[in-house]
Amino acid sequence: MTTFHAPQSHIHVIARVILLQGENVILCRAKGSERFFLPGGHVENGELAQEALARELKEELGISEYDGMIFAGVCEGIFPRDRATDVFEQQINVVFEVKIPSGDIVSQEDHIEFTSVSKDALNTYAIAPTPMTEGITEWFITRQPFFKSFQD
Repeated sequence: MTTFHAPQSHIHVIARVILLQGENVILCRAKGSERFFLPGGHVENGELAQEALARELKEELGISEYDGMIFAGVCEGIFPRDRATDVFEQQINVVFEVKIPSGDIVSQEDHIEFTSVSKDALNTYAIAPTPMTEGITEWFITRQPFFKSFQD
């Protein structure tokens, strides 16, 4: 693992997964939140996105065996961290698809929960960041990597 010095910016690289279980997608959310997101987490300094995703799958779901990891797309955005101070954050989500066998999905972390959603019902869920839903939908139709961006 390469050692890097911490950046002075507010740029976050996040590895996310379209986690498929049959015809359903597994979504994640902070307990009590109405907004969902794809499972995954921050890429650590010196870590590749695929390595980060493998680590996050194990940490969040206890999953260490799955059927391949396919690059699906990128969703990046810039949004205010604090509107009062005009501090912004940039987030770059590197998205992969992973298939897992049927079975119960159990969170390994107390602050998050998972839900299984039909591919056809994805657009009825508030998935963050907002353009992610469009990217996922395009991925299912075209099987071509997507690129989505937003700025709040």
